[in-house]
Amino acid sequence: MYEAGLYMESMLQIFYIIMGFYGWSQWNKSGDQASFQVNRWSPLNHLIAIAVVLMLTFASGTSP
Repeated sequence: MYEAGLYMESMLQIFYIIMGFYGWSQWNKSGDQASFQVNRWSPLNHLIAIAVVLMLTFASGTSP
């Protein structure tokens, strides 16, 4: 793995595992489904998220 340079891919898998446990714990805690509310991001939030992902991509030494 170290010779292939798959550092970001392995970090992404770790992130997915952590977020899976977090999502499961949040889903498991919420017994009252009536309090569940879906929120939408504004276009500005989407642009900020895309900019952060692109900066992290270039900082890791790879291009999209």
